[in-house]
Amino acid sequence: MNNYDVIFIGSGHACNHGAFSLAAAGKKVAIIEQGKNGGTCTNYGCDAKIILDGPFEYREGLQRYDNIGVKAPEINWSALMEYKKTSSVSV
Repeated sequence: MNNYDVIFIGSGHACNHGAFSLAAAGKKVAIIEQGKNGGTCTNYGCDAKIILDGPFEYREGLQRYDNIGVKAPEINWSALMEYKKTSSVSV
């Protein structure tokens, strides 16, 4: 059986910061995550900005290149909201 100095349950923002800091200090660290690495907020947007505003920020950035042939994608707001609703419940 493995021995660890610290075991994190869940891999959200605080976990990753703590785990990397402790590992850099020579500690043996384990992370236990049931779902996707990064936790609920990063992957499913418990903070609405992460999942709902992010695509719009990318689109606005791409629009700056419209004059050289880069077309910004359309955003399907209904599909994005449906993903937000179903994904955050299923975690």
